[in-house]
Amino acid sequence: NHLPMLMLIIESPEKVFPSLDEPEVVDFNTYLESSTTNEDHTEAFRTAIKDINKTGKTLYIRKGVYLTDEIQLHDCSNFKIYFSPGSLVKIKTSPPKKNIHSCGISIRNSRDIHLLGRGCIDHQAYENFWKAGNDYSHGFPGYDFYGKMEPIDPDLDPFFSQAAMLIVNSQNIE
Repeated sequence: NHLPMLMLIIESPEKVFPSLDEPEVVDFNTYLESSTTNEDHTEAFRTAIKDINKTGKTLYIRKGVYLTDEIQLHDCSNFKIYFSPGSLVKIKTSPPKKNIHSCGISIRNSRDIHLLGRGCIDHQAYENFWKAGNDYSHGFPGYDFYGKMEPIDPDLDPFFSQAAMLIVNSQNIE
């Protein structure tokens, strides 16, 4: 159909959990002004990721609802993000007919990043495509496009710019 592709990955339950008592674990709540559901947490995510980048530390996302425009892991390395059970990261929806492109998690030019836990990321595809009436079909490449190996503009291509997770030019992402 005309909706974006859906991918489900089933993993075995975790056996080791990070603890907020460990010195290498950073509590995301310390970056929040408040923990209200309607608050925009975009800057808190950006600041926290900047602080743990290249440290080997784990950012611990507690149970709760977090609203953001996109979690960007660009030019990053050597850290973990743990989404605890009951944590829900909601990606902001595009206003009706605005077709604003955003990924849930965008990883570019990065390496050695581990995303762990039983939390959820809600990319809100239903809200973007049906409820808001947005049309992301422009710029979508066909089979011939891929065969030619032409560059893809992630700002226009809905497969990339509306992906729940996009990994580009990165290594050892778990």
